[in-house]
Amino acid sequence: MKVLDYIVRVLDPRNVIACYTIFLVAEALEADDDVFLMSEFCPDHINCDLSLGPVSDVFTDFDFLNEDKPPMWISDNLFEDINVSFVPEEKAPAEKDVKWWGRVFTPVPAPNSKCEAQVAQYLRDLKHYELWAMQMWDATAKPAAGLLSGNSNQLGDYDSCLAVQLSALGTVEGKYCLADIDLEATAAALPSLRTAVHRLQAGAFVRSKHSDPGHFAPRWSTLRWGLCVPAACNDSEVEAGLRHFLQSYQLPGISVDPVVKPGMCYTTQRGTVLPFLTLVTLGFFGGILMLAVVSTMVDTNSDYPNTEKLERRDRALLAFSLRRNWQALVSPRTDELPVINGIRSVFTIMLFAAHKLMPLALTPYSNRSLLTQCSHSAFSAVLRASSVFTDSFLQLSAVLTSYNLGKELSRHGDVAWRGRLLARIIRLTPALFAVVLFYAYVMEHVGSGPQWTSSITVNADLCKANLWKNILYIQNFFLFEDMCAPHTHQLALDMQLFLIAPAVVYCLHHWPVLSVTLLGVSQLAVAGLRYFTHLHYHLSDFIYHNISLTDLYRTANLSYSQAIHRAIPYVVGLLTGFLLQRAGKLHFSYIQSAVGWTCCAVLASLSVFYPSHLAQPDAVYDASDGATYAAVSPIAWSVALAWLIVACSSGYGGWLHRALCQYWLVVLSRLSYSIYLTQFIIFFYYVGSLRSSQEFSLFYVIGVYEVIGVLLTSLFVTLLFDLPMQEIKTILLPGRKVIKADKIS
Repeated sequence: MKVLDYIVRVLDPRNVIACYTIFLVAEALEADDDVFLMSEFCPDHINCDLSLGPVSDVFTDFDFLNEDKPPMWISDNLFEDINVSFVPEEKAPAEKDVKWWGRVFTPVPAPNSKCEAQVAQYLRDLKHYELWAMQMWDATAKPAAGLLSGNSNQLGDYDSCLAVQLSALGTVEGKYCLADIDLEATAAALPSLRTAVHRLQAGAFVRSKHSDPGHFAPRWSTLRWGLCVPAACNDSEVEAGLRHFLQSYQLPGISVDPVVKPGMCYTTQRGTVLPFLTLVTLGFFGGILMLAVVSTMVDTNSDYPNTEKLERRDRALLAFSLRRNWQALVSPRTDELPVINGIRSVFTIMLFAAHKLMPLALTPYSNRSLLTQCSHSAFSAVLRASSVFTDSFLQLSAVLTSYNLGKELSRHGDVAWRGRLLARIIRLTPALFAVVLFYAYVMEHVGSGPQWTSSITVNADLCKANLWKNILYIQNFFLFEDMCAPHTHQLALDMQLFLIAPAVVYCLHHWPVLSVTLLGVSQLAVAGLRYFTHLHYHLSDFIYHNISLTDLYRTANLSYSQAIHRAIPYVVGLLTGFLLQRAGKLHFSYIQSAVGWTCCAVLASLSVFYPSHLAQPDAVYDASDGATYAAVSPIAWSVALAWLIVACSSGYGGWLHRALCQYWLVVLSRLSYSIYLTQFIIFFYYVGSLRSSQEFSLFYVIGVYEVIGVLLTSLFVTLLFDLPMQEIKTILLPGRKVIKADKIS
């Protein structure tokens, strides 16, 4: 062992071949035999079947045990006789034959391909410290400190990689590829290795595979690795190289499955011409903006205090006036049920925070484990049970719908349901159309980044194919993972549930007792349907720890996006609106009020915090318990929210009612529809354009720039589409004054 240790210490570490002879030299020194560098001592892809000759020829001085003599060095003559060549097989080039660079990642090129020539050029130039080769090596991600703290997503250097360029062999340019890597600890793995994999995946907040859709919900446990390769290599060659490269890190019982998906490789785009439909879309937005400018100029230079006396053509033009729409936005005027504005604004903020979990989970934090640890708090149930917020929007919409339909029935004896349906379509569709049009044809061209394809381009392709489904409000009839802008399914639910509203309110108006009884029975049936569906398919409305992405999508497809499963809060909202319209302000005794508020607090707390134990890392999801929660929680939450609306509208809200009627909440309520539509534009732009790992901190979960971005984009949509369409609606449907499109968010 003394001989071997000495050789390791004195061998020239700059020579790769010398390092491979260590073990053979240690044995040959005693026998004075020839030293052979056999293939089993070589790495793959290097031909090392050659003789190095006698020991005395290998070393200039092998009396190295005498400490008085100088160190032993490998003979210079030896290097001149050594000829190392690549093995001509479908294997990677010599990753280790690049001096002190360590293991160098390269694709596995097809034989005699341009990729093979560029890879060989890359390795040769890296040996000679050529700047472009060093830049390509530097831009490739490498294992960093903190892997067991969740620092396992390494993006490398995207911009530096795309800037690589060499005018040789044609033109060698850099190509950036973002690989997905699945790790799995099998039963054969050591317990310590299973724990290490668990920590690498940052505690498996959500379990995923790289085969899962990733354009909306995050693939949390799938690792992402940035690679910089010559541009001549395609994604399959890069994937093959990564598989070979990771074999050296293979641990017993650990399964490693890397993939480089089509579209996840990027090169520098020069002289790109925008597609025709993108130009048409930009022209559409430019036309709307120009119309708003002209309308504002006409409005500013004219004196039209009352537009109702104008011609319909003039009213339509002034509908786009930024001046008038801004005044309508910031007006202190409130509706007949002002508490609705405050509640809608509060839930807009809460849903914004819940949706922010998605970009958070897609962000490559260097301390991702801290995010998982924070999610174990019982208070995380407020975000994990985010379905109560979307249920609330359905209920608020139903309250306003029922209240206005009741007023119309009282005045006219019937309901102009066709007019109301058209009013909703005119009011809601243009803003929705503008947003999905932007998703489909514009957004993919406004930036770049390592995750741009998975966050932006995939959704853009889905919108190109499925935009018409969103416009017809039928996107929830199809798979959630194939939806364009999946969050817009809420609009489809509200539109579909609205179709039953006129009939329900009509029956309530004429046969209240029978109608309430039938509605109660129908809602019990819906609760039973939710129970058996969740039990049979193992669904969960609560995002418990370690839930799989497959389970999330299955829940969305079979329950969350189905109108009948979401009917409970809507029907309770119809009953609430009918009660407020028919009875006006209700009167309660002090005891009745106290009991009502107590029940409201208990029911709301149970709806959110009952399954909070499932946020713990050792919790086990029980399908029966989850099915019970799915059946009961919508009823409990809807009743609690109904009491809040009725009590505040009847004068029993106290400080809470005053807080919910604040002016800024009224303004935010008018922006809520646009905020709901546009927030993911900002979220996914941020994720797609990220260049490097971030540090997670609770104080910076919601960034100031994100909030500003969402407010500005929602203001743009509100002023140019939402508010103008409310005026256009009254121009096109000049009938009954009570016709209004009830806001759904």
